[in-house]
Amino acid sequence: MKYSVAILLALTLIFGGWYAASPYYSLSGLRDAAAAGDVDGIENHVNFPALRNSIKSEFKSKLNAQAARNPFIEAAGIALADRIMDEMLDNMMTPDGIAQMVKITKDTTEQRGNLVAKEGQNRANGKYDAWAIERVSLSEFRLSNPNDDKSPILIFQRDGLGWKLSAVDMTAVDLMGLR
Repeated sequence: MKYSVAILLALTLIFGGWYAASPYYSLSGLRDAAAAGDVDGIENHVNFPALRNSIKSEFKSKLNAQAARNPFIEAAGIALADRIMDEMLDNMMTPDGIAQMVKITKDTTEQRGNLVAKEGQNRANGKYDAWAIERVSLSEFRLSNPNDDKSPILIFQRDGLGWKLSAVDMTAVDLMGLR
């Protein structure tokens, strides 16, 4: 009886530790892989087919909403934009594409940071300092920025004992006026 209670308590502690720490561990791995341009590491942390479908769906809904509000946008224009967007996202949403975007963003951020430091201004504006994890279920969590209500929400789904970026909720994002 004592052993079964001890085993149950140990399993509960292990599960609780995994539940609390696994999203942070996974996010750290994704961030490190992206910063290093590690294509294999990025691929281990992102479900690219699901992510591509999610982003395509978000863009298409924004395009359709814009077309419904603007009578000058014709169906042919939407179809052409839809086709171009599909091809663009297929090319961008790959491990190599993500690594390149992170490298470009990192280089631009470093240049901007150096410029700001030379001017003697504060480098951090606080807008992107804190991201919050919201648990949806045992198999899903969302990463959002509570300091920026126009940022996308990244949706991670459980993959074995780890997590993979699987979708993006861009409801609040203003894509060139396509809200």
